Amino acid sequence: MTRYLQVNSFNFLTRILYTFIIGDLIGIPLYITFWAVVVINVVQGYFLHKKISFKSQNNVFFKYLIITILIGIAEFIFVDYLYKIFNYQYLATLITALCVFLIRFIFLKKIFK
Repeated sequence: MTRYLQVNSFNFLTRILYTFIIGDLIGIPLYITFWAVVVINVVQGYFLHKKISFKSQNNVFFKYLIITILIGIAEFIFVDYLYKIFNYQYLATLITALCVFLIRFIFLKKIFK
C-alpha cells in the first residue's frame, strides 16, 4: 500500500498542477483540461503502477484504460458540478480526486494481480 500511496500522491500532485496551469492559469475550458490531464495521468499512472506499485508482469493496459475512463466519467460529472460552485478547476479536481482515491485503489489492485 505504501508504494501505491507514493505513486498516487505523485499522480495526484501532477494532476492538480497540470489542471491549475492548463485550466486556471491559461484558461482552457474545463471539458478540455479535464480530459487532457486524464490522458497524461493514464499513461503516467499505468507505467508507474505497473513498475512500482504492483510490480506486475501482465500487460493490462486495456483494462487499466477502461477502468480509468469509467472512473474519469464519474469524476468529470463531480468536477463539473464543483467547478460551478468554486469557479476553480484545480479545487474541484482536488476535492473529487480525494473522494475517489479508495475506489481507484480497489479497482487497480484487482487488475494488476
